[in-house]
Amino acid sequence: MVNNDTIDISLYTGEETTISTGLIENYTIIYAGMPNKDTFSIVRKPIPGFDVSGYNLFFPANAKEIRLDEIELDVLKVTPESILLKYVIEKK
Repeated sequence: MVNNDTIDISLYTGEETTISTGLIENYTIIYAGMPNKDTFSIVRKPIPGFDVSGYNLFFPANAKEIRLDEIELDVLKVTPESILLKYVIEKK
């Protein structure tokens, strides 16, 4: 039997959060708003201690689900000012 926990993530433009996968790596993301009415952007911040830059990811405004590396997020609502996501933590 699989039990799943969910985390709702609500971010305003420029706000960040860290998502823990339960593994070693955590993911810090920033909601970067909507550059146009059909697209929204999330910034993947670099992992401290690694020599890499952050980068913007762009998604269709009507996306219902997005993937950030190993993380899948449900998109519940997106506006130029904010985004509401749901992260399902799968427990086996």
